Amino acid sequence: MTSPRGRLAPTVLGLLLLAGCSGSWGDGTPTTAPTGSAPSEALESPGGAASTTPDDGQISQALQHDLAARLATSTEFLGMTPSGPKRFLTPQEMAMSDPDPDAQQTYQQQMLHGVVSEHLTSPRSSDAICTVLRFEQPSGAHQNLESAADVPGADRVETFDVPGIPSAVGTDVLLGGTLVGRNVLFTAGPYEYVIGFQPDPAADQTFSRQQLAGAAKAWYARVSTLEPPT
Repeated sequence: MTSPRGRLAPTVLGLLLLAGCSGSWGDGTPTTAPTGSAPSEALESPGGAASTTPDDGQISQALQHDLAARLATSTEFLGMTPSGPKRFLTPQEMAMSDPDPDAQQTYQQQMLHGVVSEHLTSPRSSDAICTVLRFEQPSGAHQNLESAADVPGADRVETFDVPGIPSAVGTDVLLGGTLVGRNVLFTAGPYEYVIGFQPDPAADQTFSRQQLAGAAKAWYARVSTLEPPT
């Protein structure tokens, strides 16, 4: 996978073998939160609603529900099933996980509100991840998407077309000549969406570019009709 970065790519979701956010595989496995940094409480966690102010260390319950509702379903994401809890990250947590010393300033300029990620599993993948990022304006999502193919640590990143989604980009991330991540990223309104997976070397087959692009198109068809909460 690569990471949902645009700016988010090299750390939270990692070499991520997603592309477009910040994240890092480290040991080769994508993570949903930086090591040593506790993510915002999970959607199902007890407790009152968090403040929406950027300095309280949490994203609001309303934003958590909005982001969670936009995650790809199993039907949309090639039959994959969730393998762990949803993880929510604030812009501050994203910046802490990003090796770029200017990350926090960048996220502030892009007016990132919050992020949700969910790991998934299938017989064809070692790991898979679905991520949604919410920005103040569509311009922030577009800016973040611009660096979708910028994956530090990769030997090569190949892009491919994703028909039917105006803003989408597909990426194959290679290390040592081996495909370690296949991803699709796109924007819709003030949101950036990322799906990607790490192929299982022991599997007889993997998901093709066309299959992942088709999954993204089905996901886009649903989320592009959703209005941001007021």
